[in-house]
Amino acid sequence: MTTPRRQRRGSDRGAVSTEIALAAPILVLLLIALIYGFAWANASYAARSAAHQAVQSARVVNGDPGTAQAEAVQTMRERSGVTNVQVVVDRGQQTTTATVTTTISTPFGPLQVEYTAVAPTERWAPLTP
Repeated sequence: MTTPRRQRRGSDRGAVSTEIALAAPILVLLLIALIYGFAWANASYAARSAAHQAVQSARVVNGDPGTAQAEAVQTMRERSGVTNVQVVVDRGQQTTTATVTTTISTPFGPLQVEYTAVAPTERWAPLTP
């Protein structure tokens, strides 16, 4: 006994090719977005680390904001690989602030990464009897 063949209403020939042709660009865009998302996260963590390092270096007694700024730039270059880094270190009487800013180029446009760290400035005060 033979099984009857199922009748097809329309032709399904080439349906898989069409689906792949429609889905492939979307999957590629998602993959690219995922890769640049990880690049942004890496730069964000590096900016956080560099800002904290700069503020800790500048806030101590006799701390130098210029040295702290150079250390933060070096940290960003080592940890994230970006070259266009701006670091601003402000050592005030009460607080020390370090802001690290960089930009990551993507096919979707530039992504800016910025992190600011703030800590109290250490002061030396002589003991009074």
